[in-house]
Amino acid sequence: MNTENDPAAAISLVTFEETGQTTEVKQINLSEPLFSQQLLQTIRDRLKHLSGDLDLPLEGHLPGPTEEIVFRVSSDFQNSFAFYYLNSEIIGLTLTLTGSDPEPEAEMIDSIRVLLLDQEDHEDMDNEQIQGILENDAFAFHEFDQRPIHFLVPFGSGTDETLDALVRGSLHLANVLCQARD
Repeated sequence: MNTENDPAAAISLVTFEETGQTTEVKQINLSEPLFSQQLLQTIRDRLKHLSGDLDLPLEGHLPGPTEEIVFRVSSDFQNSFAFYYLNSEIIGLTLTLTGSDPEPEAEMIDSIRVLLLDQEDHEDMDNEQIQGILENDAFAFHEFDQRPIHFLVPFGSGTDETLDALVRGSLHLANVLCQARD
C-alpha cells in the first residue's frame, strides 16, 4: 500500500476499554501529518528483523518521544499483535489485521480474545473451555469487517500523555505493517 500515491489509503482504529467495550471507532488516513516519516522509517528498519513466526516476537523501544515504551510484536507478515510496556507494566495490546487472508485473521482474533477474557489464566484448556470463553460478547473484534484495521486495548490508569504515546506509536507500527503486506 503506497500511501504517497494513494491519499485515500486509511486504517480503521477501534479502541476498547479493559472491560472489552468499544469506546471509539475512527478512520485514520495513512498519509496524515500525524505520521512522522522518520518514525516510520525507524520502525521499518527494526521490523526487518521480524521472523514471521508468531511464537518469536520482536522486542524494541518505540522510537522518538515514545522511547520509554517497549513493544513486543508478533506477526505473520499479514497480521500482527503487540504488547506495550512502560516500566515493566503492560499498558496496552494491539491487534492489526490487513485483510490478506481471513483464516489466519480468525485464528488470531480467537487467540487474542481468549488471552484477554481468560480471567482464571488457565494453562491448558480444552475446546469446550475455549468455546465458553469465546461466547463472551467482550472484545468483539470479529464484528468489524473493514480492513486494514487496528484494535487498541489500553490497560491501567496511565496518564493522558502515556495513552497518547501508545496510540501514536502503535499507529506508526500498524502503518508500517499495512504497507509491508503489499
